[in-house]
Amino acid sequence: GKRYAKNFSNANRPIELKSVWDINLRLEYKYSNVLSAFLNVHNILAQQYQLWNQYPTQKLNLLAGFSYKF
Repeated sequence: GKRYAKNFSNANRPIELKSVWDINLRLEYKYSNVLSAFLNVHNILAQQYQLWNQYPTQKLNLLAGFSYKF
């Protein structure tokens, strides 16, 4: 949908930001109740856009890891 940001030079005319598709994926594999692994992928389409005015996002983000409960 449409997104707007504050225009500091003219308060009566907000800046319209482009709409974007931000697709994310989260996978988790539980080997047991004690051991598991995960993978998070953010912005799969690797679009570069502004989250807010003048605050750009990174293109593709990956986070992987594991957890062990003791």
